[in-house]
Amino acid sequence: MHRMSKTASVLVAGLGLAAGALGLSGCASSVQGKLISQTMEQLRGDGDFPRTRAEVSAYPYAQLGVRVDGNRAGIPVLIEYVGQDYLWGAGDVFRLHQARDGRIKYLRLPETETWLDWGAVTLQPEPPAEFIVGLRAVATNGDAIERPMRCVLEQSEPATIIINTYPLDTMRSQYRCDSAPASPSVVMTYWHDAQGRIRRTEGQLWEQGNHLFMEALKVPA
Repeated sequence: MHRMSKTASVLVAGLGLAAGALGLSGCASSVQGKLISQTMEQLRGDGDFPRTRAEVSAYPYAQLGVRVDGNRAGIPVLIEYVGQDYLWGAGDVFRLHQARDGRIKYLRLPETETWLDWGAVTLQPEPPAEFIVGLRAVATNGDAIERPMRCVLEQSEPATIIINTYPLDTMRSQYRCDSAPASPSVVMTYWHDAQGRIRRTEGQLWEQGNHLFMEALKVPA
C-alpha cells in the first residue's frame, strides 16, 4: 500500500489539476485543425455524442495544456461529450471526464484510475468557502485508496482575463486541497464572470521537486 499511497497522492492530486475553461474559443490553421481532428477520430470513445467535424473546424484548439517543470508534456484534446460533460484524451494513457463548471469526475493515467464524488457540491454561481469531495484511486496492481479531500478558499480577488482578445472582468478564487497529511496539496483556481459562470480554471501540484501544471486553453462555449 505504500507504493499506492505515493502513486495515488500524485495522480489524485492531478485530478484537481486538470482544468476546464468555459467560453474560450479560437481559430487555428487548416493544418492544425486537421491534425486535431484526426487525433479526435482516433481517440473517440463511448460518449453520448462525439464532436462534429463542423465543431472541430470552429473550435480546433479545444484542448488542455500540460507541463512538467516547464516542459510541455502533452496536449489532450476534447474527444466528445458525455451528457453535458467533457471527455478529454491523449493517446492510450490519458482520459479526463470533466463537468462544464470545471469539476473533475474521472482521471485515467498509465498506472492509476481516479474518481471524484462531488455529491451536492457546486462551484457556480458563487465559489464556496470550502468543500469536501470523496476520492477513490485504483492502481493497475489492484491497490486502492478511498478518502475525502478538503478544499479551502484561500483568496478571492478581482482579476481581468483575456478571451478572444477581449478583456473580461472576473473574480479569481484560489483553493488549497488536501486529502491526507502526507499528501501534497493541490492548488485549484477558478475565474467567475459577473453572471457567476466559470470562464477559466488552472491547477498546480508540486511533488518531490517536480512542478506539474495544467491549464485549459480553449473550449467551446
